[in-house]
Amino acid sequence: MLGLIYLAMYGLYVFVSGLFFLLAQVYLKPFRPAYRMYVKTWYITLLMPAYKFVLSWVLLFALLNRPTERKWQGRGLSDELAKFRQLVAADARKLRATLKREKS
Repeated sequence: MLGLIYLAMYGLYVFVSGLFFLLAQVYLKPFRPAYRMYVKTWYITLLMPAYKFVLSWVLLFALLNRPTERKWQGRGLSDELAKFRQLVAADARKLRATLKREKS
């Protein structure tokens, strides 16, 4: 059963890649050199879904094997906003001082 699900996922990946391939052909039709180069890479339509499938497994394993405890602590949104306000205020003071020096 699980194999059929994987096969269905791969089929959907190929279907979506095929749609993107056809849409890109429509958009590139007026640009002949780019169109010819793109059409020559038709095999990517079949290979890219396999790459995405393998990559999804790598990402899943990375998620499952992450450390359970965080060794770093990020700042919260309120801390980030306070720091942003401080930076904007400091920049405004510097700009005012520069403009005042330019006027004199």
